[in-house]
Amino acid sequence: MVRRYMPAYRRSKKIVAKIGGETDHGKNGGDGGQEDRIAPAQWKQDNQNRYQSASVARTVSARLRSESVWLMSEVGRATTAAQKDSNFRLEEKLRDTNNWRTELQNELDSVVGETEQLVETRNQLESAIDQTKRPLRVTTTCLLAREGRKAGDRVRDSVEVSLEKEVDMIRVQQGKMRDFLVQVNKQLGANQTCQARLELDLDNKDAALDIDHTCHNIHNNTADIQLHGGIERQRKGSGTTTWEKKSDRNVQDAQRTRAKSEKIRADVEHHLATAANAMLEAWNSSNQSFTARIGECSEAHSKLQAHFSLNLQEMYDLSRHIANIKSAIKAKQAPIKVAQTRLELRTHRPNGEATKDMPQIRLTQEIAELQTHLAKLNSKLAEAEGALKMLRHTKRQLREDLNTKATSLVIDRQKCMAIRLNFPYHTRCVCTAAKDEENQDLELLGDEFGEEEEERTVKIKQIKRKSARKPRIKQTYYMKF
Repeated sequence: MVRRYMPAYRRSKKIVAKIGGETDHGKNGGDGGQEDRIAPAQWKQDNQNRYQSASVARTVSARLRSESVWLMSEVGRATTAAQKDSNFRLEEKLRDTNNWRTELQNELDSVVGETEQLVETRNQLESAIDQTKRPLRVTTTCLLAREGRKAGDRVRDSVEVSLEKEVDMIRVQQGKMRDFLVQVNKQLGANQTCQARLELDLDNKDAALDIDHTCHNIHNNTADIQLHGGIERQRKGSGTTTWEKKSDRNVQDAQRTRAKSEKIRADVEHHLATAANAMLEAWNSSNQSFTARIGECSEAHSKLQAHFSLNLQEMYDLSRHIANIKSAIKAKQAPIKVAQTRLELRTHRPNGEATKDMPQIRLTQEIAELQTHLAKLNSKLAEAEGALKMLRHTKRQLREDLNTKATSLVIDRQKCMAIRLNFPYHTRCVCTAAKDEENQDLELLGDEFGEEEEERTVKIKQIKRKSARKPRIKQTYYMKF
C-alpha cells in the first residue's frame, strides 16, 4: 500500500504567502512623491527576506526530492507486489480452470460413452420390436390355419386359447417395448442436450485458458502492450462463486442425466430378457397344447379307424346274413307252393269225398305255418336291411369324421407345428442377411401349407444350398422350447 503524505510545498505555502505580502507592503509603503530611494535598513531587510525565501525554496525542493524518491520506491515496490499478486491470482485461476476443465472433460467422456451405449440399447430395442413380429406372424398364421378345420372339429380347445394368449402376450410386450423406445429417445435428447452444454462449457474453459495463459505470460518488456484507458471501470462478468456454481451445476446435471440413462438401459435390458422369457413361455405352452391336442386327435382318429373297420366287417357280415335270409325265404317258396297246390287239388274232390279230413287240416296248418315263417323271415329281412342302412350311414359319418380328424391333424401337425419347431426370436441384433434368410424360411413354411412336409424340407435345403456360396455372418442361435 502507498502511504499517504503531505508534500512540503503545501506545508510551507502559508510562509511563502506571508513573506510575499510583507514585501509588497514594503514596496507600496513609501511616498510616491519622493525619489526612488530606500533606507539602508529597508535594504537590509529586503535582502534578509530574499535569503529567507531562497532558503525556504531550497528546503521545500529538497523535501520534495526526498519524498519523491521515497514515493518512487514505494510505488515500485507496490507495483511489483501487485503484479506478483496478479500473476499468482492468474496461476490460481489457471489451476482452477484446468481442474474444472478436467472434470468437465471426464464427465463429457462419460456422457458420450453412455450416449453410445444408449444408442446401442435403442438399436437393440428396435431390433427386438422387429423380432416380435416373427413369432406374432407364426402364431397368427396358426390361428388362421386352424380356421380351416371342418365343422366337427372347430372347437375352442386349449390350443386356440393358448394361441390367443400368446398373441396377447406378444402385443403387450410390443406395447411395452414401444413405450421404452419413447423413453430411450427422450433420454437420448436429454443426453445430447447435456453433452452440448458440457461442450460449450469446455469451449469457454479453453478460450479462458488461452486468454489467461496469454495474460500470465505478459510482462513489462512484452511487445505490443499498450494503454487501455478506463478498462478497469468495466463491470462485465460474474463473480467467482457464480462461475464455480455454473460449472458444478453442469457436472451435477450430467451426472444425474447419466444416472437416469443408466437406469433406463438397465430397465430396457431387464425388460428384454423378461419379454423373451415370457414370450418363450407362452410359445412353449402353445406347443404343449398342440402336442396334447395332436395326441387327442390321433387317439380319436385311431378309435374312429377301428370303429370304421369293425363297421365294415359288420356290414359284410350283415350283407351275408341278409343274403342267407333271402335264400331262406326263397327256399320256402317251393314248400308253400306244394302245400297250396295240394290243397287246391283237394278242392276238386267229389261232393261225398270233400270232407275236412286230417290231410285237409294238416295242409291248412302247413300253409299257415309256412306263411308265419315267411312273415317272420321278411320281418327279419326288413330289420337286417334297416340295420345295413344304418351301418352304411354310420360308415359315411365315420368316413367324414376320419377326414375331419385327418384334416385337423394335417393342420396342427404339418401346417402349425412344422413352423413352431424353433422359437423365431433373437435376443440380440442380427445381420440383414440372417434376417432375410430367416424371413425366407418362414415365408416358405408359411406359404406351402398345402404341400407335404418332405417337399417343404427339400425346397428349404435347395434354397440354403444356393445361398451357401455367399459369405454368411454367423447368426444368433434360436432358443429351443
